Amino acid sequence: MKQKQFFFLGLILPILLSLTSCEPKNEPEAADTEVLTDSMMVNFRWVEAGLSPVKGELKLTGKIQPQEDKLVKVAPLVNGIINKLEVKLGDHVTLGQTLAIIRSAEVADADDQLESAEAALSTARKKYELVKEQQRLQLASSKDVDYALNDLRKAEADLKKAKEVTHLYGMKESLYVLKAPISGFIIEKNASLSNEMPYQVANTGPFFTISELENLDVWADVFEADIGKIKQGDTVQVLVVAHPETVWQGIISRIQDIVNDDSRTMKIRISIPNKDLRLKPDMFTQIVVPYSEQEKMADVPIEAVIFDNNKNYVLVWKGGRKVEVREVEVYRSNAKQAFISQGLKAGEKVILSDVLLLFNALYK
Repeated sequence: MKQKQFFFLGLILPILLSLTSCEPKNEPEAADTEVLTDSMMVNFRWVEAGLSPVKGELKLTGKIQPQEDKLVKVAPLVNGIINKLEVKLGDHVTLGQTLAIIRSAEVADADDQLESAEAALSTARKKYELVKEQQRLQLASSKDVDYALNDLRKAEADLKKAKEVTHLYGMKESLYVLKAPISGFIIEKNASLSNEMPYQVANTGPFFTISELENLDVWADVFEADIGKIKQGDTVQVLVVAHPETVWQGIISRIQDIVNDDSRTMKIRISIPNKDLRLKPDMFTQIVVPYSEQEKMADVPIEAVIFDNNKNYVLVWKGGRKVEVREVEVYRSNAKQAFISQGLKAGEKVILSDVLLLFNALYK
């Protein structure tokens, strides 16, 4: 009985295996197939695969900062008491605009010295005129005239020095006036300051930081392995979350020569224009750095590549209504191109229109 059962299974098993092998495997056809319909041919688009250096995109994150050579920290030259703060954080100021008015003993002393120098000059001038008249009447010698002239010149020098000190202090009615050294925006204000507050410059530090914002810098970190893909002068794209609709064009203006020992990164500086002032310091950015390699490969528009079941395919047009599904190896891709290392040669015709519809039609 057992021998008959084994004999029956020996006959059935090959039949079952053969039926199983005939079932569809849901794989795209590789052979030329006429699938292009009349409607597809109306807007039919294709392109020849090119041959070009491999291009990639390095994606970085960065932070916007004012340009160092257009930023000034402003502090008074004297100790004193703040009489009035004239500007607030975020204000735009112009060259020479008053930022703060300060009462200071040093300024009062300089004002006294100016008054004394003016009085001394007036006295010396009168004395000189008197001695000259006495010389004319033979009541004074030429040596007396020389002494009087020296005193006049010393008084003039003292007044000039006193005026320079008062100009340096920006004095106004015996008060020290802190003025903007450049035009720009107040991007930092010392939070500890208030009206009628006494201060010591050495302890308080700068009152304000002023910066021009028409041009800004973005600082980003690049991994050591990627430094060879960029160079100074490269054009990059900069995006910010606040304005996702806008892409700013920047230029890599500096690559630091120091590698951070912990992160194995190097810092790069990207300079970007900001004429409409929409970009602000401390905004975070996304940066796209395009680069090229020396090796050349077949390339096609990115929309020609179909990704399915962990594989990449393109549709090769064989002329007429014939289409071939071709599995390819994508070496690298960016927002516009895909570079093919295997499965496609330069010059072959690749379909761009209705690719998903055609691909699905070729499944069996």
